Amino acid sequence: MNKLVFSGALLGALLIGVGAGAWFFSATPISGGEAASDDTSADSEKGEPLYWVAPMDDSYRRDEPGQSPMGMDLVPVYAEDQANEPGDVKVSPTVQHNLGLKLGEVTRGPFHRPVTTTGYVMTNQNRLKHYHVRAKGWISELSVATEGDPVKAGQKLFEFYSPEIVNIQQEYLQALREQRPALARSSIATLQAKGVSDREIERLQKTGEVRQRLHYYADRDGYVFNLGVREGNFVDLPQNLMSLGSLEDIWVTLEAFEHQAGLLKAGQPVTLTADAYPGREWSGQLDYLYPTLNEDQRTLRARSVFPNEDGRLKPGMYVEARIHTQARDAVLTAPASAIIRTGAGARVVLKAGPERFRSVPVKLGARADDRIEILAGLEAGDQVVVDGQFLIDSESSREADLSRFETAPEQEEADDTSGSPMEHEEMDHEAMGHGDMDHGDMDHENMDHEDMDHGSMNHDEMNHEGMDHDNMDQGDMDHGEMDHEDMKGGDQ
Repeated sequence: MNKLVFSGALLGALLIGVGAGAWFFSATPISGGEAASDDTSADSEKGEPLYWVAPMDDSYRRDEPGQSPMGMDLVPVYAEDQANEPGDVKVSPTVQHNLGLKLGEVTRGPFHRPVTTTGYVMTNQNRLKHYHVRAKGWISELSVATEGDPVKAGQKLFEFYSPEIVNIQQEYLQALREQRPALARSSIATLQAKGVSDREIERLQKTGEVRQRLHYYADRDGYVFNLGVREGNFVDLPQNLMSLGSLEDIWVTLEAFEHQAGLLKAGQPVTLTADAYPGREWSGQLDYLYPTLNEDQRTLRARSVFPNEDGRLKPGMYVEARIHTQARDAVLTAPASAIIRTGAGARVVLKAGPERFRSVPVKLGARADDRIEILAGLEAGDQVVVDGQFLIDSESSREADLSRFETAPEQEEADDTSGSPMEHEEMDHEAMGHGDMDHGDMDHENMDHEDMDHGSMNHDEMNHEGMDHDNMDQGDMDHGEMDHEDMKGGDQ
């Protein structure tokens, strides 16, 4: 019993809530004669109402205008209102204005989805050179002092003294004096193998003098990116003395999310901006896509090349990168602000008529700026609500749920396996056996027999043999109205 009461209360609350929402969205406030005339003309265009319904209880219907039990004016329902689909919500122009509804159009056309990410500036590794010596010795003079010092092509970097290289120079000059060209050529090849520059070898051949401390020169303009020695240091073969790089062009490494990997291709244009230089942009292109994915961050690493003649982009700087991917044609898109995302999926509020709105589910694709791809659910030219849609969506969802709730009993009746409602008139009660029913525990004490009509009962077939008349109290019986004419006296 409690469950029935609770279910009835829940159903009543649901009907009241839906009725209140329907009254809010369908009732158009009238202020002044002009608004009243507009409503009258609108009603005349719809024709005659089918019936009138209470705003707070749609089960209360009348064939003529009047008031509901709550004292509210009945609302007319027209044929076009009956044609609405489940979940449709009627919103008058006045209510639309008060809610601040704004509409956007679903269109089909080119769809460009750029990839925006953060970039990290680094040195162009193809322009980076490391300086090693190929013999043991000492740095006797260092021309660059610290990392970051600029250098010019042809500038002396350091002087290097190696007893081994001094001996090879002497061997070359000895071969020339003894006119042994094969030995002289072998000495020159050994000097080259030891890293002696062509400039030093030409000096040796011209002057014929052994230089104790060889000079090493820069072969390009750039900066000192790494300085691993100081003046007077003893150096060995594996040691990197310094590294020189150029900032004429730089690399920018980019990180794109895994779901964006299919959009990237080498050669795509890239635009850079930096917080350090507001309003300035750099244009380059995507140079290389790394073959593996970052397993921890689930990102794909890419590399782009940018000219940097003025040197403003410095290694270690973070920049904003925008990769201009290939545009797609004839893509159906809707304003991104129209999308309502829920745990069950995405939907939009569609304008289904002049004053009708409906929540419809949609399947989404990629997003680009303020537009989002629609894979299913809408068509080109549809109007969707982009501002103020949440209240309508809530009302539309309730209307659709109530419609399903109301049609459920009809569906169950249609699914009855008997194929048609049972007719009680055709039931044969004579074959029903009540012989096994136990009436001994039935309590007739509170039953009122005064209104029972026994006129049609046939007492001739009643069997009184088992009745005990000894305990019957006939003191209150009125025998005045009893007809004894037809009674058989027997032997009396």
